[in-house]
Amino acid sequence: MTGCSNKPTEPPPVTAPTTDLNVAANHLFPPRLGEYYLVWVQYVSDPIWHLVDTLTIGHIFANDSSNNLFHNKNISSADSLHAAMISLERSLNPSAPTLPLLSGTFVKNDTALLAWLSIDIAGDFSKLSSTLVFTTSNAQATNDSEFYLCKYNGTSFLPSLENLPLVPAAWKYGLWAVDSNFYPTQRIFYGLFTGPSGHDSDSINDNLPFPGGAKKPAMNQRTGSILVTLEPNWYTMQTLVGLGPASYPVLRFDRRINITRDSNYAMTNVSAGLPAAIITVQQK
Repeated sequence: MTGCSNKPTEPPPVTAPTTDLNVAANHLFPPRLGEYYLVWVQYVSDPIWHLVDTLTIGHIFANDSSNNLFHNKNISSADSLHAAMISLERSLNPSAPTLPLLSGTFVKNDTALLAWLSIDIAGDFSKLSSTLVFTTSNAQATNDSEFYLCKYNGTSFLPSLENLPLVPAAWKYGLWAVDSNFYPTQRIFYGLFTGPSGHDSDSINDNLPFPGGAKKPAMNQRTGSILVTLEPNWYTMQTLVGLGPASYPVLRFDRRINITRDSNYAMTNVSAGLPAAIITVQQK
């Protein structure tokens, strides 16, 4: 006779729903040595940012885009998501975002939640403009190694940076000359600044009270550019020189030969190349 048991059948274990979170980014390049991108989410009626994971930019496609899938992430209450953020960090496990880079709020479509993330820095960079002037205080010297973000009206030098957004204290503007035609890439740092007039942070060889100055390498080259970038206000001058420019440019001047002294050269607004991203959340 076969025995039988009155033990009730146990219900199958309840599996918590998992979530796919996809980050599709444009112009978001790998961070510099010692920097990291982290992904965060925020819930409705909850001001705390919750860390999702580290965002690794492994492959950049031809249109300067990248794609990163966080598969089977256990994000609770996905329907209650309110906002998303990508922050720039110097640690992989901060308790809260240190330096917000991109952010946006979620909207719901038929199948998923989507958040369009744009640069999380106050101000509209699309209207920013500037000229630069190659000049020197030494009448006997050539002028192709010394320049300033200013304009010359025939008698005096005036500020030329217009519609320059006032960035938060965690950010500053950086001024660089770069040329990948050299190996390794030539990266000359001119200093950090926050306003259109006054000396930058490297003012030893500054002869005019504007961002810029005199460095040894000549600027009358057919290759390379002069860049204004957004820089996190984290580093000493020497550390920043070693790291090179951050990949958040707002103005660019492509270098040329036959530079004319005390002429106004217009810079190009390249803020359309600042990073952006779309985060898609699908609960399974």
